Amino acid sequence: MLLSSCRALGLSRTPNRNRGTCCPKSPSQRVCVAISLPLSNVVKIIDFGLSQKFATNGDAHLHDQVGTVYTMAPELLAGDYNEKADVWSLGVIAFMLLRSSMPFYGRDRVHVMKRIIQGKYHFKARRWTHISPEAKHFVADCLITDPNVRPSAEEAQYGTWIQRRHHKST
Repeated sequence: MLLSSCRALGLSRTPNRNRGTCCPKSPSQRVCVAISLPLSNVVKIIDFGLSQKFATNGDAHLHDQVGTVYTMAPELLAGDYNEKADVWSLGVIAFMLLRSSMPFYGRDRVHVMKRIIQGKYHFKARRWTHISPEAKHFVADCLITDPNVRPSAEEAQYGTWIQRRHHKST
């Protein structure tokens, strides 16, 4: 099944059969798919279209404004960001998946950016009444406007909601 999925996506199967990874056949392709083996409910799809090499020494910062405005972190809008901007984007996507709407919206791009910079969003809609406090806490942590306070991806994965979801799936 993995091999046929990779072929359908135009990807080649990597030699490591235990990891279940499909990567681009040529450098011009930018998508990589990882499926946990033995088969489970974990599928990771990565688009390397806007990716850059990033130093892991903790001091590296990027400066290009790339991506969809709705998922951009405040520091990305300011033009000086690090890997914690991805945690913000994760919080936006989690919000959208839990509530079926965007946390930051507005009549135009400038209005959306203003809301992002202010960190203005809320859990007041009726749909949030059925969402666990742990899920809301995870989203709120990811959407902390100060990147120095916002958890890293490593820290975020140990949150109560993520750990509970992980243990249910294993």
